[in-house]
Amino acid sequence: MLNTTIDYDARTVTVDETIRYPNLTGNQLNTLVLAITPNLWDGSFTLTSLAIDGQPVSTYTLNDQRLDVSLASILPSGGVVTIQLQYTLTLPFAEQEDPSVSRPRIPSSCRISTVNGSCTTHGSMASILYMTQPIMK
Repeated sequence: MLNTTIDYDARTVTVDETIRYPNLTGNQLNTLVLAITPNLWDGSFTLTSLAIDGQPVSTYTLNDQRLDVSLASILPSGGVVTIQLQYTLTLPFAEQEDPSVSRPRIPSSCRISTVNGSCTTHGSMASILYMTQPIMK
């Protein structure tokens, strides 16, 4: 589930996101890894709160686009955890089209799957709103 508040004047989006993550790896997990795509743009992502199954988490590391979250207990194969994230996105300035500028671009659109939360590029600003996706180690 993704709840957002957009402040157009400040160019920010405040996000409250809930991910229900089933462990379909066939292995026990003690860490989850999430992809933080907006970190492609310096200063675009600020994590304000992280919880697993309602319990606040302070044992995590955020390096570039990778968020590693240590679990308080082993997640067995077939087990499910609920990840709650609150964060703020500062939207990058979108300058005029200039072929000499080389920087990551926000995809023109995004369709978010209700099954697994994955983002498929299709059309507008929604792709920057989707930022977390489980990655198997």
